[in-house]
Formats: sequence, C-alpha cells, structure tokens
Amino acid sequence: MNIQNNLTSCRTFEDVEMSCEALNVHDNQADLGLTLFPNPVISILNIEVSSGVEINSVRIWSLLGQEMLVSNNSRIDTSTLATGIYFVTIQTNQGHVIKRVVKQ
Repeated sequence: MNIQNNLTSCRTFEDVEMSCEALNVHDNQADLGLTLFPNPVISILNIEVSSGVEINSVRIWSLLGQEMLVSNNSRIDTSTLATGIYFVTIQTNQGHVIKRVVKQ
C-alpha cells in the first residue's frame, strides 16, 4: 500500500490507522475501569485505573488528528496544550480506550 499526502508522523499504514482511530470515538467501547479527572483539565490530567489494569501508553490527539502528547504515566502535564477539545487514547494491558477531554 502506498501512503502519501499525510501528516509527517503518518508514514506507515499503522500510523495512519492509529491517527484515524483517535478520531473515531466509539460510544459502546468498554471503559476498562479507567477514569480521567479533572475534566475539564487545567494542567495535570490524572488517569485512574482499576486493579489489574496497567497503562502501556497515553496519547493525546487534537481534533485535527495531530498527536500532541505521548506518555506512559497516569499523570499527564497538559499545560503546553492550547484550550480546546482533545481525544486521549489509553493503551492498557487489557485493550484501549478513547476518551474526550476539555483543556481549559
């Protein structure tokens, strides 16, 4: 498959698929016992997980599909993000979840 005319971070099929997945929020997906707070967030976004759930990666995406932050921590510093709505993709040992977050 030939990939072209995408964002510079979208070089492979997997990159494009992940970018598209970040923009596709499924209402029926399991939350895997994840809680994001506070929402709206001013600076630090906390991710609380249920027992047995381990965070592998956290990615924050803009509404334009741009990857803004990447982390593997449960405390994310969002102070560098502009005010707006973002999607947070959380990959765990039990699957992934996409949540909406408002940045103040």
